Amino acid sequence: MRYTAHIDSPANSRIRELLDIQRGRGSGRIWFAEGLRTVRTACTSGAGVRELFVTEAAAERHGHEIDAIARACRKVYSVSDRVAKRLSDTVTSQGIFATVSYSLKMPRELHLPDDAVLPVLDRIQDPGNLGTIIRTADAFGMQDMVLIEGTCNPSNRKAVRASAGSVFNMNIAIVSADDFTEWAASEGLRILVADPAARVSLDDIEKQGRTAVVLGNEAMGVSRELKDHAAALFSIPISGKAGSLNVAATSAIVFHEFSRHKKI
Repeated sequence: MRYTAHIDSPANSRIRELLDIQRGRGSGRIWFAEGLRTVRTACTSGAGVRELFVTEAAAERHGHEIDAIARACRKVYSVSDRVAKRLSDTVTSQGIFATVSYSLKMPRELHLPDDAVLPVLDRIQDPGNLGTIIRTADAFGMQDMVLIEGTCNPSNRKAVRASAGSVFNMNIAIVSADDFTEWAASEGLRILVADPAARVSLDDIEKQGRTAVVLGNEAMGVSRELKDHAAALFSIPISGKAGSLNVAATSAIVFHEFSRHKKI
């Protein structure tokens, strides 16, 4: 593997640019990825890994996989351990980082089949929850997602890491609640809202047809505006002592149930 250059200092101009990307100060089309699984998924997704940054230890530990990723990159840099420590958001860094070309979509760019199940996230605040939901949607074969304005940015490094790179497999659009409901109507999407106070159980919800499933803010749930446009509100029956489910846990149950009823 040939390196473009070695970067030893955290004060290096390229490292400062990477830190700006991490903080959301870049173009918005270049995202930051950390960790072998995340970078590998970005590479295989077709999103496009632009630059790879690896420590000597990482190159030795994951030689074959890093070589495969490096062949798809424009530039490959070796970095010192202190640079890796500056870039990392984890206690124990894997020493593998990348910049990835990825663009958010407009709703009209989402191509939904007749049996589409579209996750819609309303003002999810925690990047860990967002990343986990994205990873869950990817696991159940969903390729498109809508984020209602007020949801944390999916390019957030914690969201990207929690998604294990699945964010790069997804087509994601960010829109206002008004624009979403208008677009959903034009697409013939039935809107269903997860609401722990709903009397209708998830078990009793019709799961065929083009459906948008809305999951809400961790504290406040789904907005009244989206509820008013819903064909139905549903809840997940809970038999234990916990009062409610985390939104990421809810997503796993809901996506699994809808995926079971998709046409084969």
